[in-house]
Amino acid sequence: ICRSVNTIDYEIEDGNVTEIALYFQSMDELPPQIYKMKHLRKLTINYGYIKKIGEGIGNLTNLKCLSLPISKLEYLPDAMGSLPELRSLKLTTFFDYGQYNKLSKNKLFKIISSLPNLRALEIPNIGNKIPEEIYGLARLEILRLPESGLEEIHEDIVNMTNLKSFVTWGCELTHLPSNLITLKNLVQFQISSNHPWGQFDGWDIIGKLRNLRYLDVSNCRLQNIPRQILKLKKLIFLDISCNPYPIDQEEHDNMLRDIEIYFPKMECFIYYEELYEEDEIFIKKFEENLIFNQGRSY
Repeated sequence: ICRSVNTIDYEIEDGNVTEIALYFQSMDELPPQIYKMKHLRKLTINYGYIKKIGEGIGNLTNLKCLSLPISKLEYLPDAMGSLPELRSLKLTTFFDYGQYNKLSKNKLFKIISSLPNLRALEIPNIGNKIPEEIYGLARLEILRLPESGLEEIHEDIVNMTNLKSFVTWGCELTHLPSNLITLKNLVQFQISSNHPWGQFDGWDIIGKLRNLRYLDVSNCRLQNIPRQILKLKKLIFLDISCNPYPIDQEEHDNMLRDIEIYFPKMECFIYYEELYEEDEIFIKKFEENLIFNQGRSY
């Protein structure tokens, strides 16, 4: 396709390319041949930098999943916001967190808000607030904000009634909106590496997310397990690792005993810093079950 591309992985069905993954160091623009693949359902750009996505991406009317690096991205076309079948958009920075270069965040969020059927969104380094355009994605089911720097979740999150998974880390949250508890479909909640300047007082809200099955509050400077968490009877996954828990053996034993008593359905409990292979398998399976909803891949 292009000399800048080091490796290409692809899948073909009935003589048509349906999935393609590009691996390269850097290129100015996506190869124009890509825009002619009208049966393409999944496009992944891995481990590289790209400066421009052309208007031709609007031809990919069957595209369901798009993953691309934004560290050096300078231009996104308006046509990207009209992709009718796009279900999943994953933006990556590959360790250049905070580097949006010349790409206008306002235009990026405008394009995202225009995607009519978006179900899953991952966007790094969102900043201290989630843009209002994101809260307007009423059909969104999965929202991932890695290395976010997030300081606030606005009450407008109540509009995201289909949200099943909210994941962020590297945040600075001191509180959560009270109407978060109205999101009855929310089953996965992660605010790991949350290090606010003040004390986090959102435990009462978390304790009322009664449909939660997956909770990750690792590396949040917890001195003990907040008692509010013990109300989450449906939990099957709990990660409280990398927290400065009490050294006292009796307190330590009591904490582990509470886990056994209050969470009879627990399948995966991560307490120590080390993540075992079975833990990784469980996490992968849980998230795949969210993504492959009713046999439909995002």
